[in-house]
Amino acid sequence: MKIKKLLMTILLLCTLSTLSLGGCGGRMVRGESPYVGIQSISLDGQRVELRLRLRNINDVAIQVARIRFTLQLEETELANFDEARNASVIANGLETLRFELDASADALALFESLEGGEVPNLSYAVEGSISTTDEGPLSFSGEGRIYPVPGRPGQFR
Repeated sequence: MKIKKLLMTILLLCTLSTLSLGGCGGRMVRGESPYVGIQSISLDGQRVELRLRLRNINDVAIQVARIRFTLQLEETELANFDEARNASVIANGLETLRFELDASADALALFESLEGGEVPNLSYAVEGSISTTDEGPLSFSGEGRIYPVPGRPGQFR
């Protein structure tokens, strides 16, 4: 009788623990905006090559259909971009998107001051949105600092 009661108690505890652990499963993250930052900037005359890094925190891929953003250096607009773009950022992954941009004279002067050592770094702010094929628009913003790459003129990180 005692053994039967002990077995029933163990069975009941196992059942309850299984049910409670099932309730601990995390929910799927989706529809959250990516984290965005500059991976690199390269200058070629008045042309700028921007590599923008997107970090997807969702448990599903982000299917990019269009991207819009404004990029500022030291509160000076470097670029205002709006273009259809076919890209995918895997679930919980990173993707780097490359953009060719025309730089304003003010932005070029900032890069020259950075490269010439007049300032040690430049602050940047990027703000925009991604139109996706399945989640709708996802707004993003990011800020940080860029520095010259030693031994590589015209390149910044």
